[in-house]
Amino acid sequence: MFRGAGRGTKVLEERFGDSLKNLVAVTDRHSAYFAIDFLNNQICLAHLLRNLEYLNDIDKEQTWAKDVQTLLREAIHLRNQKTYEVIPKDSWLTRLDELLKKNLDSLRKEFNELKRGIIRCRDYIFNFLENPAIPSDNNASERGIRKLKVSRKYPDASAPVPVPMPSTHYIPLLTRPGKTDNLLSMLYWRSSKLTGYIFASFVFAE
Repeated sequence: MFRGAGRGTKVLEERFGDSLKNLVAVTDRHSAYFAIDFLNNQICLAHLLRNLEYLNDIDKEQTWAKDVQTLLREAIHLRNQKTYEVIPKDSWLTRLDELLKKNLDSLRKEFNELKRGIIRCRDYIFNFLENPAIPSDNNASERGIRKLKVSRKYPDASAPVPVPMPSTHYIPLLTRPGKTDNLLSMLYWRSSKLTGYIFASFVFAE
């Protein structure tokens, strides 16, 4: 654990330095992460799917958000079926581009806002297809941090007392392929605007 001023670019660069160039960042669309010289980036599709679900909730008649969701879910399903294969992303980007060309001016402003956000990060949406070591979301980090919070709320008398966890709002996941195909080195990074604390740890998954 270390203390930082927030989740901006400077915090990571000061803490991790040149090692960031060897990491793949799986994050939401927060602009700070794309100003860092990572090895590569991957947009967390779980976040993006939730953004699209919100649009479905506010306008149940439109089909644009549903079509984008279908595209993303099909890509995730294909990766799950072909766990270790390199899957070219060009055709997926072509399908996405067709959806991004659609005029959404007749819909609520939130639709064009999300479309513009997707356009800005378009190149980082399907990188998980071309590199099997990259996850499509950062849910693993959320599960890992959740265990720490549960252990704090219900501590085992025989277990070490965990470091207090502040209320946080965001959990990106940084990943780097390991030396073997079945080894993934993951860095969990968690920050809080309220306290300025950032939590980081390395874990290895077979």
